[in-house]
Amino acid sequence: MQWTRGQRPERWFIQWPRAIDRQRSAAEAFRGAEVLMGAWGTAAWDNDSAADWYGDLFDATGLAKHVEDALNRNPEEDADVIRAAAFLLVQLGRVYIWPVDDLDRHLALAIQKLEAVRELEEFQEAEGFVEGIDAEIAVLRSRLQPPAPDAEPGAAADGGGV
Repeated sequence: MQWTRGQRPERWFIQWPRAIDRQRSAAEAFRGAEVLMGAWGTAAWDNDSAADWYGDLFDATGLAKHVEDALNRNPEEDADVIRAAAFLLVQLGRVYIWPVDDLDRHLALAIQKLEAVRELEEFQEAEGFVEGIDAEIAVLRSRLQPPAPDAEPGAAADGGGV
């Protein structure tokens, strides 16, 4: 059949079902499993609904700002508060949970402040304190690094971890 200008169907429309099948096959091969709409991993935060819920939570509570305010305190006066705020980043400070515009800045601030707390003389002889802080700093640092090139989409740079 000969098509005249304006009558010929768009190329994407004709190829659309095959293109969808190719995308589905590629995604299944990449994940090695059935494709689930809105999910990109197996962690509790690796799906659209959870990411939206976390976004709503942070918007409603102002938690990220509260953590930032605590991290900006003086380590010599508020070491315990700084460590508590940094712990929230250890637990929740990852893409799809923490507000993306604040994440790297907050991770770096938490690392800086935990390093200052770790150096305080009063904690140097406390058994396990320095090691605990070092472990928390390692988790935070791992989240500042880009994921490995062969990592699945949405995978944390630290492999999930704490």
